[in-house]
Amino acid sequence: MEIASCLQSLISRQKPDGSFIPRERVDARPDATAWGILGLRTGGAETEKLIERAREHLVKQQLPDGRVAVSEMHPYACWPTPLALLAWQGWPAGDAAAQKGLDFLEHLTVATWKVEDKVNAIDATLHGWSWIAGTSCWVEPTAMAVFAFDRYGRAPERMKEGVKLLLDRQLPHGGWNFGNTLVFGAELFPAEEYIGVALTGLAGHCEKADVARSLDLIEKRIVSIRSPLALSWGILGLAAWGRRPADADRWIAECLDRQQYLGAFDTTHLALLLLAGHCHDGLAGIFTAVHS
Repeated sequence: MEIASCLQSLISRQKPDGSFIPRERVDARPDATAWGILGLRTGGAETEKLIERAREHLVKQQLPDGRVAVSEMHPYACWPTPLALLAWQGWPAGDAAAQKGLDFLEHLTVATWKVEDKVNAIDATLHGWSWIAGTSCWVEPTAMAVFAFDRYGRAPERMKEGVKLLLDRQLPHGGWNFGNTLVFGAELFPAEEYIGVALTGLAGHCEKADVARSLDLIEKRIVSIRSPLALSWGILGLAAWGRRPADADRWIAECLDRQQYLGAFDTTHLALLLLAGHCHDGLAGIFTAVHS
């Protein structure tokens, strides 16, 4: 399947009100809408009106305190907030909503504690970001929040601590998983999608030597990966550090072809594959430059 067909598949997920459904016969969700917007940004002038309508819808989903929750029934599940910020970036009409969202993220309460025993090897006193307000910090929401602050040219102390958390959660032999490292002295396994997400969030915030073993690890593993989430994030993570694989476009096409027997991919997956195909310098390349 060609990448152009992937864009058309993504467009077909948009409802008349501008929102996106995650997949057929499923209600629209803010996270799918945000990823839909990001994927549409690869379409140029063809998709500008679609993006505008989707952004306007997403603003209506923002709660008064600035968060964007996964649904009205689950207001504490605020992890789509960084995604909404990314969807609004570069859109003047969304500046007020974006500033509210950034303020919310900067002051979001999470659970921290001092590890007295040696069950876990992480520094649980660090403030990153969580999937659910008031709970523990994890790699993906932290990386996405750091990345969102970057796109708006804001660098609060909270963001800098998020960077420390990501480096703290890197596995001894390279890579990341959901957010733990050693449990009872045993090193946990890395997951390709989390490696790519963390590398994307850390780009520009640490030296390449600090993540060299993780770059080497994903570079070796990605050769045999054809699942959409792991492949797209792996490519984007490598590209953020100037190491986009030469065969990336072919791998993306092979991944898209798998829909013939696996069924259609989720909206998030389609968007990420589009971005991996277009952003040769990493995910940051799709955004409007911020000038201080």
